[in-house]
Amino acid sequence: MAARQNTLKDLLTTGKNVEYVLQDTPPASEESLSPARSLPSSPEYSTQIKDESDEESMGMTKGLLDHTRLTICMFMLAVISFNPFGIVLNQFSSSSDLDDTRATRNILSTNLYQSPWSFGSSLMLWCINLLVLGFCLVKMFVYGDPIISSCSKEAQKFWRHRRQANHYISTGDKLEAKQELRRCLQTFGITLATSRFELVLSLCWQVFRQIMHRLWVGRWLSRHVGGFFVDGMTKHEALTSCRELALVFHDLHQLQLVDGPEETCHLLGLTTALSALNLAEAAKAKMKNIT
Repeated sequence: MAARQNTLKDLLTTGKNVEYVLQDTPPASEESLSPARSLPSSPEYSTQIKDESDEESMGMTKGLLDHTRLTICMFMLAVISFNPFGIVLNQFSSSSDLDDTRATRNILSTNLYQSPWSFGSSLMLWCINLLVLGFCLVKMFVYGDPIISSCSKEAQKFWRHRRQANHYISTGDKLEAKQELRRCLQTFGITLATSRFELVLSLCWQVFRQIMHRLWVGRWLSRHVGGFFVDGMTKHEALTSCRELALVFHDLHQLQLVDGPEETCHLLGLTTALSALNLAEAAKAKMKNIT
């Protein structure tokens, strides 16, 4: 290089004024200003973090509690027994007839030629009642059981408690095994009833579900758990969740059978037995793979 090099030692030892040449300064870095090396903006990072948290929260589909499903059953029985829609439609049609004097003079003639699909007809009332009953049955049997995704944190938590329960069962520790099995149920959002009133409600629902299974309607609806028009992966996870829940209730029932007479609760034992049976019938296709 033709130009004289200026160093820090020269500046300290000599008091001369040193003239800097433009070539001595390093060139400006072009890579630091390159857009390819720039960090993404904060909105993009926040969107990615939000998407990951949404996927974790969508790992579980909560089901209906037993007393909620029993309330829907009572509503169905009330619709069948008292026909409230027919009463409302009859009152509405009678009030509209009173407003028109000509309609009151020709009531008999209009009723003779009334269409079966006219407002307030018996066929229309039957269709409304059947739609309400069908909606209640689908809500209870198809969308009533909880579903856990196999890739979610809830699934990992469930299998951790499940393996621990199997270990305690193999070693004969009944108390710890029951605790771990209850934690497995809590992972699905299910809590065993503690009071007698809650036990009676849960038992009534399980008995009603078993009756509907014997009539084939409930069993057919339960085997479509998760939805009628879902993909194969969702269907597999729904049936697998029913199978694992059935096995947990079955193990709980077995532990209750070996308890002493002072620790045995007959209502709880019958409820867990019917729960295991109903869920096993819902997951019949997956129960065949158990050896």
